[in-house]
Amino acid sequence: MAADEQTADRLVRLAAIVLGLKAAGLLLLAGSAAFRPIPGRGLAVALVLATNAMLGVPAVVTAVFLASLVPLVAAEVSLGLWLGARHASLDSRNAAQIATSFGAIVYMLTSLGLIVLVVVAEAGPLAALLRHVRAHGNGPGGLAALAVALGWAVSVPVFLLAHRNGLRAWSRLGE
Repeated sequence: MAADEQTADRLVRLAAIVLGLKAAGLLLLAGSAAFRPIPGRGLAVALVLATNAMLGVPAVVTAVFLASLVPLVAAEVSLGLWLGARHASLDSRNAAQIATSFGAIVYMLTSLGLIVLVVVAEAGPLAALLRHVRAHGNGPGGLAALAVALGWAVSVPVFLLAHRNGLRAWSRLGE
C-alpha cells in the first residue's frame, strides 16, 4: 500500500473514531443543564467544525459529516423517545437507577449500533474521496454525495421507524 493510501486509511479510521466520540459526547452533553440553552444541532455543528479543524480534515469531508449529522441526530432523538417510552421507569426516585435501567442500556447500545452503521456505510466513499483529495487537491462531488446518501439511507429509516413507534409507546404511557 502506498504512503498516501496508508495516510488516507488512517484518516478514515480516525474520522470514524472522532465521529463516534462526537456523537457520544453529544448524547452525554444533551442532558447537561449547562448545554440546554444551546440547540442540539448547534452543539453538534460546533463539535464537528472544531474537531475537524484541529485534525486538518478537508472541507469536503467536513461537509459530508455535517450533512450526515442531521438525520443521525434526528434518529438518535427518536430512538430515545421510543425506547424511553417503551421501557419507562416512572416509579423510580433515583436518577442513577433510570440511567442504568434496561431501557437506558438498550438505548445506548442501539445508538452506538446506529452510529457504527452510519460510519461503515460512509467509510468506502470517504476513503476514496480522501485519496482523491490527497492526490489532486480537491474532491469529486459524486463521492461526497454518495457518502451523504448512504448515511441518510441508514439514518432516515431508523428515524421514521423509531418516531412512529415512539409516538405509539408515548400514547400508551397514560394507560
